[in-house]
Amino acid sequence: MKISFLSLIYLIGAVQGLILLLGININKPGRGALRQAMSVLLIVVSLAMVYYIILINRAGQVYSYVHTVGTAAWMALCPAYYLLCCCLVNPEYRLRRRHLSYFSVSLFFVLEELLVRLGLPFRLYDWINDPLLFVDIWMGLFFGTGIFFIYRSVRLLSRNPQNKSILQLRWLAYALLLVLFVFGLVFIKVRAAYPFLFECVLIGLFELFIFAFLYKVFAVVTWPSIFQTAKYGNKVFDQDKLAKLALRLEKVMQQQQPYLDKKLKLVDLSAMTGIPTNDLSQLFNKHYESGFYEYINTYRLQHLEQLILQAESEKYTIAALAEQSGFNNKATFYKVFKKKHNLTPTEYVKKQRGGGGDRS
Repeated sequence: MKISFLSLIYLIGAVQGLILLLGININKPGRGALRQAMSVLLIVVSLAMVYYIILINRAGQVYSYVHTVGTAAWMALCPAYYLLCCCLVNPEYRLRRRHLSYFSVSLFFVLEELLVRLGLPFRLYDWINDPLLFVDIWMGLFFGTGIFFIYRSVRLLSRNPQNKSILQLRWLAYALLLVLFVFGLVFIKVRAAYPFLFECVLIGLFELFIFAFLYKVFAVVTWPSIFQTAKYGNKVFDQDKLAKLALRLEKVMQQQQPYLDKKLKLVDLSAMTGIPTNDLSQLFNKHYESGFYEYINTYRLQHLEQLILQAESEKYTIAALAEQSGFNNKATFYKVFKKKHNLTPTEYVKKQRGGGGDRS
């Protein structure tokens, strides 16, 4: 296998990554968070491919910031892959700022480059001053974080084994995990005489599986019939069945008040009701025509309204009452409250208490 041939393969991969990225954002398949996760993974894959094209053709003549971008992209592959799986299996999943912590290794390399650009003598390679040890750390970080995130992806995709589309994605994830294990063991053997070709073949195989995974996801979320299956599994209930599930859910909501738990998740409600998560998602979307959090926040608002009417509630701030009702985010609480009542919480309290003041 010649290096020039690998360079051509990477170029083809980078081009198809760009085409798929455009297709995702023009056709807009699936939910917003899912499209964002797919786009992030494609950008990371394409950057890593371009990086290796540069390395193959200009070995030894690459600027430090090119190494930084390439290394950051390489390290971001598995976390981005995991985020895509989270968005795929959970219709309520949203990308948050906290997810940046998944890319901490990639951000470290970017920060390192910025510090050097500002004139600070900080570069991990210079501090270590041992090329072999540096490669050990670099590859150890990749294999360690990679196996961790891909293993978690496999577990996510194993939650719904009846879904054929998800099952195919799970086998692709297993194959990717196997690649990481095999090449991790091979690296231990070849590390003393570390060949650049090993790295090129690894990234080539790794990104081949990622592209196969992305194309499959794109097919799943593009065709409505398949997307329906991916979202709810193989079961699509009629209205009578949904009504029976709704009665079971309402009974738990009224008797056990799970909405008072600020950390309540769909899987927790599933365990309490005995209704599988996919069935619950279908129930919320088909029967209630809302999402999980929208449904739960409705109960939290009702509980808050009852607290406000109680005389002893005057001792508490609105924020404290909202927390007692299960809200864990003040901004979310105000947004949900204003949407329902078209009043701020303070205005609502004054109205309910006959114009009296209240602390927010």
